[in-house]
Amino acid sequence: MTACLPIHLPDSKLFRTFAVNVIGMQTKNQGLMGGLKRILFNPDEAPAEAVVATAPTRTPQPAAPERDDRTMEKVRKALDQMNKPGVDFMEVWRAAAEMGGATPQNLRAAFTSLRFADPTLDKRKVLETGAGYVSALREALSAEARKRADERLSLESERDKRQSQLDIDIKALSDQVESLTQQLRAKRAERDGLHDAYATKISEIDLKISSGQASVDAVVADMEDVLRSVEAGIP
Repeated sequence: MTACLPIHLPDSKLFRTFAVNVIGMQTKNQGLMGGLKRILFNPDEAPAEAVVATAPTRTPQPAAPERDDRTMEKVRKALDQMNKPGVDFMEVWRAAAEMGGATPQNLRAAFTSLRFADPTLDKRKVLETGAGYVSALREALSAEARKRADERLSLESERDKRQSQLDIDIKALSDQVESLTQQLRAKRAERDGLHDAYATKISEIDLKISSGQASVDAVVADMEDVLRSVEAGIP
Protein backbone atom coordinates (compact mmCIF):
# COMPACT_ATOMS: atom_id res chain seq x y z
CA MET A 1 0.00 0.00 0.00
CA THR A 2 1.33 3.42 -0.84
CA ALA A 3 2.29 5.90 1.86
CA CYS A 4 -0.55 7.98 3.28
CA LEU A 5 -0.98 11.03 5.44
CA PRO A 6 0.54 10.82 8.95
CA ILE A 7 -2.59 10.80 11.08
CA HIS A 8 -3.73 9.81 14.56
CA LEU A 9 -6.94 7.84 14.80
CA PRO A 10 -9.31 9.57 17.25
CA ASP A 11 -9.67 7.41 20.32
CA SER A 12 -13.39 7.58 20.91
CA LYS A 13 -16.33 5.20 20.95
CA LEU A 14 -18.12 7.31 18.33
CA PHE A 15 -15.21 7.13 15.89
CA ARG A 16 -14.75 3.36 16.37
CA THR A 17 -18.46 2.87 15.76
CA PHE A 18 -18.14 5.09 12.68
CA ALA A 19 -15.36 2.96 11.17
CA VAL A 20 -17.10 -0.34 11.95
CA ASN A 21 -20.32 0.92 10.39
CA VAL A 22 -18.48 1.91 7.20
CA ILE A 23 -17.01 -1.58 6.87
CA GLY A 24 -20.39 -3.11 7.69
CA MET A 25 -22.00 -1.10 4.96
CA GLN A 26 -19.59 -2.58 2.40
CA THR A 27 -20.25 -6.16 3.48
CA LYS A 28 -23.99 -5.65 3.19
CA ASN A 29 -23.58 -4.55 -0.46
CA GLN A 30 -25.48 -1.34 0.12
CA GLY A 31 -23.16 0.59 -2.14
CA LEU A 32 -20.02 2.47 -1.26
CA MET A 33 -21.36 5.98 -1.69
CA GLY A 34 -24.72 5.20 -0.12
CA GLY A 35 -23.01 3.76 2.94
CA LEU A 36 -20.70 6.71 3.27
CA LYS A 37 -23.58 9.13 2.97
CA ARG A 38 -25.49 7.29 5.71
CA ILE A 39 -22.56 7.14 8.12
CA LEU A 40 -20.89 10.49 7.39
CA PHE A 41 -23.83 12.73 6.79
CA ASN A 42 -26.89 11.17 8.46
CA PRO A 43 -26.07 8.30 10.81
CA ASP A 44 -29.72 7.72 11.80
CA GLU A 45 -31.19 7.27 8.31
CA ALA A 46 -30.18 4.90 5.53
CA PRO A 47 -30.58 6.40 2.03
CA ALA A 48 -32.96 4.74 -0.39
CA GLU A 49 -30.34 4.83 -3.16
CA ALA A 50 -26.80 5.93 -3.78
CA VAL A 51 -26.59 9.71 -4.06
CA VAL A 52 -23.90 11.90 -5.55
CA ALA A 53 -22.46 13.97 -2.72
CA THR A 54 -22.85 17.72 -2.88
CA ALA A 55 -20.15 20.27 -2.24
CA PRO A 56 -20.06 21.80 1.24
CA THR A 57 -21.97 25.02 1.53
CA ARG A 58 -19.70 28.05 1.65
CA THR A 59 -21.04 31.44 2.55
CA PRO A 60 -20.02 34.07 -0.04
CA GLN A 61 -17.48 36.51 1.34
CA PRO A 62 -18.91 40.04 1.79
CA ALA A 63 -15.61 41.49 0.55
CA ALA A 64 -16.11 39.80 -2.83
CA PRO A 65 -19.47 41.04 -4.18
CA GLU A 66 -19.02 39.08 -7.39
CA ARG A 67 -19.60 35.87 -5.41
CA ASP A 68 -23.37 35.90 -5.39
CA ASP A 69 -25.50 32.95 -4.33
CA ARG A 70 -26.57 32.13 -7.87
CA THR A 71 -22.98 31.91 -9.10
CA MET A 72 -21.89 29.80 -6.14
CA GLU A 73 -24.79 27.41 -6.76
CA LYS A 74 -23.65 26.99 -10.37
CA VAL A 75 -20.14 26.18 -9.16
CA ARG A 76 -21.50 23.57 -6.74
CA LYS A 77 -23.53 21.94 -9.50
CA ALA A 78 -20.48 21.91 -11.75
CA LEU A 79 -18.52 20.13 -9.02
CA ASP A 80 -21.33 17.60 -8.60
CA GLN A 81 -21.18 16.80 -12.30
CA MET A 82 -17.39 16.46 -12.19
CA ASN A 83 -17.39 14.15 -9.17
CA LYS A 84 -16.13 10.71 -10.17
CA PRO A 85 -17.35 7.42 -8.71
CA GLY A 86 -15.52 6.09 -5.69
CA VAL A 87 -13.69 7.77 -2.84
CA ASP A 88 -11.27 10.56 -3.65
CA PHE A 89 -10.60 14.20 -2.84
CA MET A 90 -14.25 15.21 -3.06
CA GLU A 91 -15.40 12.67 -0.47
CA VAL A 92 -12.57 13.57 1.91
CA TRP A 93 -13.32 17.27 1.55
CA ARG A 94 -17.06 16.89 1.99
CA ALA A 95 -16.75 14.46 4.89
CA ALA A 96 -14.44 16.93 6.67
CA ALA A 97 -16.90 19.72 5.96
CA GLU A 98 -19.72 17.68 7.52
CA MET A 99 -17.54 17.19 10.61
CA GLY A 100 -17.55 20.94 11.12
CA GLY A 101 -15.20 22.30 8.49
CA ALA A 102 -12.26 21.32 6.30
CA THR A 103 -9.69 21.82 9.06
CA PRO A 104 -6.45 19.79 9.12
CA GLN A 105 -7.79 17.71 12.02
CA ASN A 106 -11.12 16.98 10.33
CA LEU A 107 -9.39 16.20 7.04
CA ARG A 108 -7.14 13.67 8.79
CA ALA A 109 -10.11 12.09 10.54
CA ALA A 110 -12.14 11.92 7.31
CA PHE A 111 -9.20 10.50 5.40
CA THR A 112 -8.61 7.77 8.00
CA SER A 113 -12.28 6.84 8.17
CA LEU A 114 -12.75 6.73 4.42
CA ARG A 115 -9.76 4.41 4.01
CA PHE A 116 -11.79 1.73 5.79
CA ALA A 117 -14.35 2.02 2.99
CA ASP A 118 -11.77 2.22 0.20
CA PRO A 119 -8.31 0.85 1.00
CA THR A 120 -6.99 2.31 -2.28
CA LEU A 121 -7.40 5.79 -0.86
CA ASP A 122 -4.05 7.38 -0.08
CA LYS A 123 -2.52 10.84 0.09
CA ARG A 124 -1.38 10.74 -3.52
CA LYS A 125 -4.87 9.88 -4.75
CA VAL A 126 -6.37 12.74 -2.74
CA LEU A 127 -3.81 15.21 -4.05
CA GLU A 128 -4.02 14.04 -7.68
CA THR A 129 -7.81 13.91 -7.82
CA GLY A 130 -8.03 17.25 -6.01
CA ALA A 131 -5.68 18.85 -8.52
CA GLY A 132 -7.72 17.26 -11.30
CA TYR A 133 -10.96 18.75 -9.97
CA VAL A 134 -9.30 22.17 -9.66
CA SER A 135 -8.04 21.91 -13.24
CA ALA A 136 -11.44 20.76 -14.52
CA LEU A 137 -13.21 23.55 -12.64
CA ARG A 138 -10.83 26.15 -14.01
CA GLU A 139 -11.32 24.79 -17.52
CA ALA A 140 -15.09 24.93 -17.09
CA LEU A 141 -14.72 28.51 -15.88
CA SER A 142 -12.53 29.36 -18.86
CA ALA A 143 -15.07 27.85 -21.25
CA GLU A 144 -17.88 29.81 -19.60
CA ALA A 145 -15.76 32.96 -19.67
CA ARG A 146 -15.08 32.47 -23.39
CA LYS A 147 -18.79 32.00 -24.00
CA ARG A 148 -19.61 35.17 -22.08
CA ALA A 149 -16.84 37.01 -23.89
CA ASP A 150 -18.36 35.97 -27.24
CA GLU A 151 -21.77 37.17 -26.04
CA ARG A 152 -20.19 40.45 -24.96
CA LEU A 153 -18.49 40.90 -28.34
CA SER A 154 -21.79 40.14 -30.08
CA LEU A 155 -23.62 42.71 -27.98
CA GLU A 156 -20.88 45.29 -28.53
CA SER A 157 -21.01 44.67 -32.29
CA GLU A 158 -24.79 44.99 -32.27
CA ARG A 159 -24.52 48.18 -30.21
CA ASP A 160 -21.88 49.66 -32.55
CA LYS A 161 -23.98 48.86 -35.64
CA ARG A 162 -27.03 50.38 -34.03
CA GLN A 163 -25.05 53.46 -33.03
CA SER A 164 -23.69 53.84 -36.57
CA GLN A 165 -27.20 53.63 -38.01
CA LEU A 166 -28.49 56.11 -35.45
CA ASP A 167 -25.64 58.49 -36.31
CA ILE A 168 -26.65 58.26 -39.98
CA ASP A 169 -30.31 58.85 -39.13
CA ILE A 170 -29.47 61.76 -36.84
CA LYS A 171 -27.28 63.37 -39.50
CA ALA A 172 -30.01 62.96 -42.12
CA LEU A 173 -32.57 64.50 -39.79
CA SER A 174 -30.15 67.27 -38.85
CA ASP A 175 -29.60 68.03 -42.53
CA GLN A 176 -33.35 68.11 -43.04
CA VAL A 177 -33.74 70.41 -40.06
CA GLU A 178 -31.00 72.71 -41.40
CA SER A 179 -32.60 72.74 -44.83
CA LEU A 180 -36.03 73.45 -43.38
CA THR A 181 -34.55 76.13 -41.14
CA GLN A 182 -33.00 77.84 -44.17
CA GLN A 183 -36.28 77.57 -46.04
CA LEU A 184 -38.11 79.00 -43.06
CA ARG A 185 -35.70 81.92 -42.85
CA ALA A 186 -36.13 82.57 -46.58
CA LYS A 187 -39.91 82.53 -46.29
CA ARG A 188 -39.83 84.90 -43.33
CA ALA A 189 -37.51 87.25 -45.19
CA GLU A 190 -39.77 87.11 -48.21
CA ARG A 191 -42.78 87.83 -46.04
CA ASP A 192 -41.05 90.70 -44.29
CA GLY A 193 -40.05 92.27 -47.65
CA LEU A 194 -43.40 91.63 -49.27
CA HIS A 195 -44.85 95.09 -48.43
CA ASP A 196 -41.85 96.94 -49.83
CA ALA A 197 -41.79 94.77 -52.95
CA TYR A 198 -45.40 95.69 -53.82
CA ALA A 199 -45.42 99.25 -52.48
CA THR A 200 -43.83 100.80 -55.61
CA LYS A 201 -46.20 99.04 -57.98
CA ILE A 202 -49.17 99.94 -55.85
CA SER A 203 -47.98 103.57 -55.75
CA GLU A 204 -47.63 103.61 -59.53
CA ILE A 205 -51.18 102.32 -59.88
CA ASP A 206 -52.46 104.87 -57.43
CA LEU A 207 -50.66 107.59 -59.41
CA LYS A 208 -52.17 106.37 -62.66
CA ILE A 209 -55.60 106.33 -61.11
CA SER A 210 -55.13 109.88 -59.81
CA SER A 211 -53.72 111.10 -63.11
CA GLY A 212 -56.51 109.48 -65.04
CA GLN A 213 -59.09 110.95 -62.72
CA ALA A 214 -57.54 114.40 -63.12
CA SER A 215 -57.48 114.08 -66.89
CA VAL A 216 -61.07 112.91 -66.99
CA ASP A 217 -62.11 115.73 -64.67
CA ALA A 218 -60.37 118.28 -66.93
CA VAL A 219 -61.97 116.94 -70.10
CA VAL A 220 -65.36 116.75 -68.44
CA ALA A 221 -64.95 120.34 -67.27
CA ASP A 222 -64.13 121.41 -70.81
CA MET A 223 -67.09 119.49 -72.15
CA GLU A 224 -69.41 121.05 -69.58
CA ASP A 225 -68.10 124.52 -70.51
CA VAL A 226 -68.92 123.76 -74.15
CA LEU A 227 -72.36 122.54 -73.20
CA ARG A 228 -73.05 125.67 -71.29
CA SER A 229 -71.84 127.84 -74.19
CA VAL A 230 -74.05 125.96 -76.60
CA GLU A 231 -76.94 126.33 -74.27
CA ALA A 232 -76.38 130.05 -73.98
CA GLY A 233 -75.17 130.98 -77.46
CA ILE A 234 -77.30 128.98 -79.82
CA PRO A 235 -80.90 130.11 -80.15
